[in-house]
This record gives sequence, C-alpha cells and structure tokens, in this order.
Amino acid sequence: MKFSRSALATWLIRPFIRRLVSATVMPEGDVAALIDPDRPVCYALQLRQWSSLAVLEDVTRRLGLPPAQAPLQVAAASEAASFVFLTRSGQPSPLRRDPYRYSSRLTRLVQATVQAIANGDATADCQIVPVSILWGQAPKNDDSLLQLLFADTWIVPGFFRQMVRVIVHGRHTLVRFGAPLSLRGIVADLAAGQPGEPTSARADPGAALAARALRRIGRLLRARYRIDRMQALGPNLSHRQTVIESIVAAPAVQEAIRAEAGARGIPVDKIELRARRFAVEIAADFSYPTIRALNLVFRRVFERLYEAIETTRFDVIGQAAGGATIVYVPNHRSHIDYMVLHYVLLQRRMQVPHVAAGANLNLPLAGMVLRRGGAFFLRRSFKGEALYAAVFERYLDTIIARGFPIEYFIEGGRSRTGRMLPPKSGLLTMTVESYLRSPARDVVFVPVHFAYERLVEGAAYRAELAGQPKRKETLGTLVRSLKILRERFGRVYVNVGEPLSLAGFLQQAATLPLRDQVDGLGRLLTRRINAAVVIGPVNLIALVLDQAPDGAMAERALIALIDAFKAMRMRLPYSDVQRLTPLDGAGVVAFGLERGLLLRSPEPTGLPDPAGATVRLAGEPGSLGYFGNNVVHAWAVMAMLAAVLQTAPAIAREQLVARVCAWHPVVAAALFLDVAGTAPGFDPARPDGDVAAQDVLRRRIDDAVGILADLGFVAVAAETVRAADPGSIGASGLAILARLIEPWRAGSAATGDSAVTWP
Repeated sequence: MKFSRSALATWLIRPFIRRLVSATVMPEGDVAALIDPDRPVCYALQLRQWSSLAVLEDVTRRLGLPPAQAPLQVAAASEAASFVFLTRSGQPSPLRRDPYRYSSRLTRLVQATVQAIANGDATADCQIVPVSILWGQAPKNDDSLLQLLFADTWIVPGFFRQMVRVIVHGRHTLVRFGAPLSLRGIVADLAAGQPGEPTSARADPGAALAARALRRIGRLLRARYRIDRMQALGPNLSHRQTVIESIVAAPAVQEAIRAEAGARGIPVDKIELRARRFAVEIAADFSYPTIRALNLVFRRVFERLYEAIETTRFDVIGQAAGGATIVYVPNHRSHIDYMVLHYVLLQRRMQVPHVAAGANLNLPLAGMVLRRGGAFFLRRSFKGEALYAAVFERYLDTIIARGFPIEYFIEGGRSRTGRMLPPKSGLLTMTVESYLRSPARDVVFVPVHFAYERLVEGAAYRAELAGQPKRKETLGTLVRSLKILRERFGRVYVNVGEPLSLAGFLQQAATLPLRDQVDGLGRLLTRRINAAVVIGPVNLIALVLDQAPDGAMAERALIALIDAFKAMRMRLPYSDVQRLTPLDGAGVVAFGLERGLLLRSPEPTGLPDPAGATVRLAGEPGSLGYFGNNVVHAWAVMAMLAAVLQTAPAIAREQLVARVCAWHPVVAAALFLDVAGTAPGFDPARPDGDVAAQDVLRRRIDDAVGILADLGFVAVAAETVRAADPGSIGASGLAILARLIEPWRAGSAATGDSAVTWP
C-alpha cells in the first residue's frame, strides 16, 4: 500500500475540522443508495483544499460509506486513497491556454480502465462520485462584515481566505453528493463512437482515448459542480476566466498578437501570454459578497462623513433602460463619486456598474477590493501599445454585449477648479465603435451630477492649484486619508440627468465622420451633466460672497442678493432637471454661520451700523470658489448681460441682446452651455448655428433682461436698459454677476464685436 501525504494532512487538521465544522449532507435521503457497494468508489472534489478533504473523510466515515482515505484498486491502478481533486491547480490560471491540470490519480485511473477494456477485462470499473462542499450560505446578518467578506463565492479562495471561511462559516457547511459516473461506461461510449463523439474515436490509440475520456469526465464533473454552486450561491456573474479566454481568442486580438510577434520576432505563444497578462491586468473580478461588504462599509463611512445623501430622478434610469446597456457618465468631483453611486444603486436594489478606474488606483490590497467591487483598470495612455489597446477594446466589447452596466468619467480626471472639464474621447470612441460592431442592444448614457457641500480632497486641490505637485496614489496615502473620518462634510446630492440613447444619437449624426460623432456626443453628454446641476446653500454663498470685495457684505444685503440669485433660477430655470435648495436667503446665511463657512461681525458698541451686522467668509476670499464654479454655468446668460452693462451702463435692449448672442458661443464652448440652457437636443454641426436655436437663445436673453429689471438690477424704459444706480443693492448684484464671467471676457474679441471694450 502506498503512503498518502493527504492522509497525514487530513489526520493533522481533522481535530480542528470536527470542532469548527457542522455539515449538512445532501441529498437528504440515504446517500449510500447512490453508490453500488460492489464497485470501487472514488470521490471527486472540485477544489484542491485540505479542509474540504478533511470534511469529506469525516462525513464518509460517519455515514458508513467507503472512506475517502481508503486504498483504491481499479484494474492495474493501485492508489493510496479513494479521492481526486478535479484540478491540481485550484483556481484555473487565466495566463494559460488550457487552464485545467487534471489530477494525476484520475489520469492513472482512466488509463488503467482504457487498458483493461482493451485487454478484454469485463469487470474493470470505478464509480466517480462528485462531491460539492459549500462553506455556508448567504449571510443572514447583513451587519456582519466578516461574514459578508468571507461568504462562499464562485471565486476559488487562497489559503488564508479559506482558513477564515472555515472559522466563520464552518457551522453552516453543505456537503452534496451527486450521482456517480461510471468510468467504464464513459470509456466504452467513446471507444464505440457514441452519438455526439467523432466517429474517428474508434481509431484512436489508447493514449488518445484516455485523454478524451479524461476531458469528458472533467466536463461532466464541472457541470455538476456548477449546478450545485448555482443552487447555493445564485448565478455566476463574474465569468472572469471565460471573459479572458474570449478576449484572447477574439480575431482582432489574435491579429494584434500575430502583428506584434512578426514585428518583434518573438514566438506567437509568448505574445499571447502577454495579451493574457494585459487581460488579467484590465478585467474586473466581480464578487457579490464583496459588493455587499462594501455596501456595509460605505454605509458606515457615509454615516460618519455626511449628514445625508440626497438623490433625485433615479426612477428615470429604469424607464430609459428597456433592455439596453446602461453607461453612467457622472461629473468627477471626488474619489467619493465611485462609492456614492454604487451605494445609492445598491440601496435601490439596482445592478451596480463595472467602473473604469485609472491604473494608478490598482494598489496592493485596495486594487483587489476595487476589482472585486466591479472596477476594471485602464492605463492613462495606450500609445505604442497596439496589443494593449486591442485587448482593452475587446474587453469593453464583451461587457457591453453582455449588458453589464458601466460607469466612466468622460472628464478623464477629477476637476480641480469645480467646472466641468472638456470631455475625453477615448472611452466614448470605444463605446461607439463597440455598439457599431454589434448594434443588437442599444446603449443608453445616463448623466449623473454629484454635488458636495464640502470636499474630502479640498485641501489637496488648493495645494495643487497653488503649484504643488499632485500626490501619487499609494497604499500609504490611502491609509493616511482615513483621518478624514474624524470630520464632517455636510450633505451629498446626486441628481440624474436626461438619458441619451446612442442609437438615436447616431441616427441624427449619421452623415458625420466617426470623430465628429464622438466629439458631438461628448459635448452633448457634458451639457446634460451640467443641466442636472444641483444648487445648494454653499453654492449660493460662493456665488455672491466670494465675488464681494474682501469676501464681506452687510448681512441684510447678502440675504437680499441670495434671494435675488435664487429667484433668477426659479423664474428662469437653467434646465427642467435642475435642483435648487429650498432655503431662502436668511436660511442660507444661517446655514453658513452654523457650518462655520461665515462669520458675523457684531455691530460697533454705541454706534449701530445702519445696514446691520457684517457677514464675511470664514476663510480667505475665494476659498469657496470651487463651489461657485460648480454652478456658474447656470448664471452665464445673466452674467454676460451684467458684463455688457458694466461697460455700457445704458444700452438699447435690442443691442444688449445682440451683443450677448454674439458673445454666447465663446462662453457656451467654455462652460458647455446649451443654446437654450436646457440641453434638450443635438445639432452636430454647430450647436449655436441654426436659426431656430438662435431664436430660442434671443428669447431666453430677453426674458433674463425682464427678470433682472424685476429684481432691481437694471431699469428698462423706452426699450433702453440701464444698470442699477451706483450704491444700490442692485448695482452690487450686477457687479457680482459680471465678475462671474470675468475669465471669458477676453474671449469676446472672437465675436468680432468691436463696440464692446472690456476693462
């Protein structure tokens, strides 16, 4: 009898397994009835885990079945134990063309049976009994982070993870025995060329027949294990191994492999291995236990950081999807953006997206968690890496074709100024090309606007704008960032914009080259993100007080101006989907004082200030500029009117409207404004160019003049518009509005309007 190393390993860990594991055996009837006592038995476990083997040995002895560690004799094969692991390598390696390495014992059993049948032995046979061992079911307690993180999944665990899984879930272990496979029957079927097998199998030599039998047994066992795990865990939604295989096998990738192999004079197999490494580097490793654990972590983190996360218009996502692939395109304010969107989608029991993340975030440990949470990683540049580009494009094709929702930021990086950044064309181009290659399923873009009352990266952004280099993301900086949990950051607002069907968009832009189509798509999506603007109390304070001299103003004047700025957006909304704070001017000032954004200077003793107390910014003037920039586009038309009136205090109404119309394209291009301010449609040639759009714009500007007149910022008499009298609150408001558009005054020269001389 041969010595079995597995017997020693099992003997060593069985005492711990008996203490930690309580197994439920399936089927619930007599398991022994499945097994023929007159034929040898070999148990087949899917994964190479000594803990699973110890459980199997304990269960077989307890139920009076042939022990898993008993010697086994099948024809000429004499084995030290009666079990096999289906694959020796545990988790199939995505870096190998054939990821499965079959057990040596199973190989010997098959070869011995083939030889016995060839020699006329009518008795040689073995029952291969599939056994699935599932470590616990879905955790019942969603507040147990440990149970959520170490719940059984489709992903093969490493040694440490399996050890913790045994400790955490050992009391809820399921051992399921399947119907035995007859080794003799499988070999005989193949040798006879049964239906479904090539007739050339009759002529196969013994070694080839054994190899074919081994592959068939592997397929049958994997199918059994897949059914058992699906019943216990639900469907496998990650499919990472399958995805990687399909990527490498894709014609475009194979062509890129051959091209690079020829250009570099390297064997194709080595370049294919390189392609596999790229696919492993890119692909997400979706894990629902990890998603659920992250949801618990996010909930606790957000409870510490924020007062609330307020969401609006999420119902339109389901209405717009209709079987299409959803692509979320948010603005990018903070690294928190990823977490917030995942969290609010999970709270609504909506499928979380695969998220495009920069390769700089693929940090040790953190990268693994992000990948299992649905992140797929891409390099900042594909330049000089045609093979990497081919692999990435095929990966994007795959997840779009399978209907997985996706999330990426068309700005590319986080905005340090608070304004929308110009859209990047890379991922948009790949998405459009992917749809054009397989247009059976529509793609629906969902713009999302994030707004924060305070940013966790605020200090870092100010440092970068002051000239300091951007800090590189490392595990150390991630750990140090945990100190933010000691602070509070107000509220987060998430507003969903108007979805956009890619099929409908391309139909309108069908006559344009692909590059122009993508550019137009990027502009339109950016305008739709801006259209979903959230205007909160911090934004109103920043718009008004950050533009005031020295960042200070009489309290009564500040309240009046905030009320006026809010009235502009209520009476002439920037869009149909904008969101505006319910607080009035007094409420906004009280909010600022309570949050420490504002300071109130008391009236001088014995000499009351006729205008009341003075309110100033708690920080330096401009300290809230980021939050003013978040919403400045919503006041762009009003600000252009004010800027013209600063240089021409009295001007004919028609001339004022004409000058703003002429200037509008410059500002619209910089701030991604729609002609009408509502971003409802698309003119791929030039959004501001057609006559109908110009008519809409002129009416909107004319309406804005009327609102400014009602608020006392201007006076209109005999079709002449005059700026408010100097020293009045209206004049202060007009000056503040004009300063909002200051960065784009020089651009007015492009309009050819020489009648306007800017200060």
